[in-house]
Amino acid sequence: MIDACEVKRTACPRSLRATAFVPLVILPLFALSLRNPVPSWAFMWLMAIALFLGFKWLTYATSRENLVPLRTRFLYLAAWPGLAPDEFTRPLLESGRPSRTDWFPPARLLLVGLLLVVFVAPRISHPMVRGWIGMVGMILTLHFGSFHLLALVYRSFGLNARPLMLQPLRSDSLADFWGRRWNTAFAALADRQVFRPLARRIGPRSALVVVFIGSGFLHEAVITLPAGGGYGLPTLFFSIQAGGLLLERQPAFATHPIRRRALAWILLLGPVGCLFPPVFVERVILPMLDWIQRLP
Repeated sequence: MIDACEVKRTACPRSLRATAFVPLVILPLFALSLRNPVPSWAFMWLMAIALFLGFKWLTYATSRENLVPLRTRFLYLAAWPGLAPDEFTRPLLESGRPSRTDWFPPARLLLVGLLLVVFVAPRISHPMVRGWIGMVGMILTLHFGSFHLLALVYRSFGLNARPLMLQPLRSDSLADFWGRRWNTAFAALADRQVFRPLARRIGPRSALVVVFIGSGFLHEAVITLPAGGGYGLPTLFFSIQAGGLLLERQPAFATHPIRRRALAWILLLGPVGCLFPPVFVERVILPMLDWIQRLP
C-alpha cells in the first residue's frame, strides 16, 4: 500500500493519523475486557479479529480509497483478509486471471485441513501431538485453503487479490519467507506502515528489528495472553528471525544459496516451540479442538 500522504509528498495531517489509529486502540481494549467471561480460545479469536480490524481500518484510512468504486472499497473492508488496499484495487491483467488448474491446490489443502481438524486430531491420544495437528489443520483450512480460494474468486472478477500464502516451502531465505511468501497481508502492512517510515529515520537495519519485535508483541497478544503463560517466547522467536535476517546478508550466507536456505529453515523450525509454546497448545488449542468435536 502506498500511503496517500506519501504520494503527495506531504505529511499526513495529525487528525487523519489519529482517526486511523482509533479502532486499533479501542477494539483490542474491548476484546481484553472479555478475557475472563469467554473461553481462552474464544478470547484468542476476539483479540486476533480486533487487531485485524484495527489494522484494516488503518490501511484504509491512510490510502487513496476515494480513487476506487464504493463496491470495491466495501469488499476490501468487509470481505478480504489482505491489508494492501491499493494492491487489491489495482486493475488485474488478463494473464493474472486464474485457470482451472489454479483452483485444485487450495481446494486440496482446504480438504486436508478439515480432515486433520475433524477426523485425525480427535483420534490422537498424545495431547501435544493432537494440538499441533489441529493447529496445522486450521492453518491449512484458513490461510492455504479458504483465503486462497477467495483470492481466486476475486481475481476471476478482475481484482488483484494476492493470496496470503505463496508457496512458503519454496523459500530460499528468511527474507524470501517473511517478505514474499508467508502471510503477505501482514508483510505488506509491516513494510508500508512501519518499515518504510522508520527506515527513513533510523535506518533499514534498526527498522527491521523494530518490525520483528513489534510482530512478537502482537503474537503475545493472541498467543500468550489468551494462554496466560509463556510470556516473552513469541517475542524471542521473532527476535531470532530478525537476527537471522541480518545474518543471512553476510557474505558467508549471501553468496551461498544452500547455506542461506539451510539457515532459514533451521531458524524457522528450531525455535517454533517459542512461537507456539506448550501452554498455548494446552490451554487454548486443545479446548478449542474439544469444542469443535462437540459440534453436531
